[in-house]
Amino acid sequence: MRKNPDIWREWKTDNSIAIHHRQFRILLRGLELAKPGGRVVYSTCSLNPIEDEAVVAAALARFEGKVKLVPGPQAVGGRPGLQTWTVSPPGDAATHIDKYEDTPEEYKMKMLSSMWPPTDESIKTQLTHCRRFFPHDLNAGGFFVAAFEKLSDDVVESAPEESTSTEKPTADQRRGGRREAKPICKEYFPCPKESLDVIREFYGITEDMLPSELLWCRKDQPKKVFLLSKAAVRMVKSKTRSPFRVANLGVRAFQLVEIKHPKDENAAKAPPNWRIGQDGAPALLPLLNTVAEDKRQVIEIPSLEALAQLLEKKEATLEELGCGDRKTLKPGGTIATLPSSFGVHGGAVAVACMLAQSGKVQCYMDKLQAGALLQAVKDAIAAKPSQADSTGSDGKEASS
Repeated sequence: MRKNPDIWREWKTDNSIAIHHRQFRILLRGLELAKPGGRVVYSTCSLNPIEDEAVVAAALARFEGKVKLVPGPQAVGGRPGLQTWTVSPPGDAATHIDKYEDTPEEYKMKMLSSMWPPTDESIKTQLTHCRRFFPHDLNAGGFFVAAFEKLSDDVVESAPEESTSTEKPTADQRRGGRREAKPICKEYFPCPKESLDVIREFYGITEDMLPSELLWCRKDQPKKVFLLSKAAVRMVKSKTRSPFRVANLGVRAFQLVEIKHPKDENAAKAPPNWRIGQDGAPALLPLLNTVAEDKRQVIEIPSLEALAQLLEKKEATLEELGCGDRKTLKPGGTIATLPSSFGVHGGAVAVACMLAQSGKVQCYMDKLQAGALLQAVKDAIAAKPSQADSTGSDGKEASS
């Protein structure tokens, strides 16, 4: 509630309902992997019992006495866990459903019986061993902690029980009514030649400068081109079984921009525009600085103040940035940078931008990155010597 002020505006009952099953599976897996005598600590940054005590109670019920809750040290403080709570349907915090059997049919595909307080007294008693920490208890954000101890390795099968009913399966049998989770592993394939040809023609980047074997696409994101290291490419190409499960590789170097011009009959014939991705901009900047002048999609901003304006307002004209009339720049992807003489903490500045037909430069750096760079630029501006420091009292330049 303190570290995330937006929660007051964005919170809704759907949040806890959506992640209850995921939290339960994470805890279940941790308990399955623990050895007898081992401990597993389950902690959340939430105070919602559907994410906290309900998940703990479901795990205790699943393991049927093979695990137990361990009381926390007195010095830890906090408040005891809840033994009872209310459950509301999605999007209606004012309505309470007493038990799962009373859940309206339209919500049964989203809600699980484990979200309600347990009826087993032995489980309810153990819930008091959980600890709840309110923001004003520790002058921090609220959070929840429960410590489990594994008593036996005779683990109950974690698969959901089969239903003998002829009715449609409810959320208890269908992973909470949600579709199967997307696989973590990603499938990569070499960037298609037709896409590479357009990118090379627009930016003037040759095969010698940036080998095609380093540019890959992902099956689930075909409109993005990722720049991989040589070592990563070797791993992707390897035919031998790898111990690694590939979740992400490389940095986003280019992204397809679909610009529609309904009034322009020739727009459909125009080649696709691939803008530069912010993650790949620092790696691409040295390459763009070496291409021919008429292909160089680099905007060198002459002042820190102008860069600060672009980062704050997210767009500015070339004239407002003090870049004058750059006739060699083409509408499309560009990188905005500073002269190397400027001292901005973090090294060379490379901001992914798009130059519009109107001459406006649009910043494509995300909010967090732009905010961090803006602060560094402001620090550099503040560190610059003032006019009074650089000149003497008689108006002449001071000498050292």
